[in-house]
Amino acid sequence: MKGQDRPAAEFVVLVVNYSVLAQFWRQFMNILPKIFITTVCATLAACSPLMRSQAENRATAIFEAGIDLNSSEVFYVERFSSDKRNLNKIIADNISGRGYKATAGEPGQVPDNATLVVSYVDDWKWDMTSYMIELTIIFEESKTGTAIARGNSQHPSRYRKSPEEMIDEVLTSIIEADLAED
Repeated sequence: MKGQDRPAAEFVVLVVNYSVLAQFWRQFMNILPKIFITTVCATLAACSPLMRSQAENRATAIFEAGIDLNSSEVFYVERFSSDKRNLNKIIADNISGRGYKATAGEPGQVPDNATLVVSYVDDWKWDMTSYMIELTIIFEESKTGTAIARGNSQHPSRYRKSPEEMIDEVLTSIIEADLAED
């Protein structure tokens, strides 16, 4: 019979190889958590600057020297082409609430009496709900199209603000930058 003709030494070698494999497996399973923790820590350390930049709140503004917002008679807030939330009306209402005359409308329909055109870009993300992560508002002279002021607000999901709060934050930054120029 062929199956019984096997030498006994071959069987012992297979058992020894299996026990070596089993010993290796036990050692590997003992160090696996250490390998996992080391890998996770190294990954987090490498990504830390990226995570910090995403977790920062930011509100900035610049204003062109020599321009005074008080000399502007009418602000016209153009709707951003992809905006379906009517932020242009919220921006115009905020500007009006500060004592300026402001209207809102579609791009290219600037009234003749408008001295400043206000444009904006909003960026929305999804994290269980949709939220605005970033808003940039730009004031331009209506006749020349020259940008005279620019404000930006960025808030990641953890520190999110409502669109009204972000609009107020950006406009406040722009007005404070104008006052700082005086």
